[in-house]
Parts: sequence; structure tokens; C-alpha cells
Amino acid sequence: MRRAFLGVVAFEFLFGVVEAAAPPAGPAPADVMDSLILAQAERARLSPRLVRAVIAVESEFRPSAVSPRGARGLMQVMPATAEEFGVPARELHEPAPNLRAGTAYLGFLYRALRGRYKLKAARLGDAPEWAQHRVLAAYNGGPRLLFGERWPGETRRYVGRVARLAGLKPPAPPSAPVAAAAPPPVPPDRDWVLEL
Repeated sequence: MRRAFLGVVAFEFLFGVVEAAAPPAGPAPADVMDSLILAQAERARLSPRLVRAVIAVESEFRPSAVSPRGARGLMQVMPATAEEFGVPARELHEPAPNLRAGTAYLGFLYRALRGRYKLKAARLGDAPEWAQHRVLAAYNGGPRLLFGERWPGETRRYVGRVARLAGLKPPAPPSAPVAAAAPPPVPPDRDWVLEL
């Protein structure tokens, strides 16, 4: 009897006798995520595109992601960092608190860089690309990389992936030490003369 009932329901559904149920009310999860990203990016004065790129590279949009070093959630925030920005570590697998902590940290890094280099851009997305690259390097490898000259290979690859997704140029390849990179300049008051 039960099989017959299911057969009738399937027949009626397939041939239009029974109308399909309406989709559930409310926004789809992607819409919810986009609105969270937009709200937190605006709050931290960041580009939503940059925040999406960080999430894509860090966790592939998986709120339950955990790194081997213990970073958690969408933006792979370390529990101690989250606590510094007022987000309890136990909430890092929830999208909203994780985004709040991750964007606050990105904003903090940019403000530190902005102060050191006297940048005029109030928003990270309006800053020169080299500044955005440094903030991304520090987000990935720790704040010491914000002002460091050399980045580990893994950090350089990370910055390149995020930059491409965010529509930025990737960082320049590592350069040789400054002294060996260029010959000394020719004094402007002399012609090119070969002196023996």
C-alpha cells in the first residue's frame, strides 16, 4: 500500500498534477555569507573582494577548517589572535565571529603599516599594491613580516594566490641584496668615459 501511494505521488509530481513545493524562505547561504563579508569588510575598512580572496585561499569557504597549526574557521584565525580582538576562541567556527576577528586583524595590520609609511589611503583597498601585499604577508606569516624584506616561499605563494583572486598583481619575485642588484650610478656631470 505504501509503495502504491509513493508511486502515485511520484507520478503526480512528474507530470504536473501536484505542484512542487516553494523554495524555502530567506536568503541562500551564499547570500548570507556575502552580506556578512560585506558588513565586516566595511567595518574594518577593507575591500570585500580582498576578504573573499583571503577566505578562498585560507579555508575554501569552509567554516569548520582547522590548520595544522591550530588556525580556525573561514579566515583561519589563531585562537589567541581572536581573543585579542574580542572574539572568544570557541566561536571561531561560526562565520560571523570568525569574519569579525579576521577582518579586525587585517585592519590592524594595515593601520600599523599606514602609520609606519605615512600612507594617505584610509582603506587597505585604496593603498598601493605593495602595501596590500605586505599586509597579506603579515596575515599569513605573522606581524614580523609587515616590515620584513624577505618572506618565506610559502608566504610569497600565499600572497600571490590571494592577490590574483583579489584582482591585484602578484608580488615581485624576491630580489638580490640591494648592493649587488645595481651598479653605482654615474655622476650626472660626467659623460660616459672609459677610464683605464
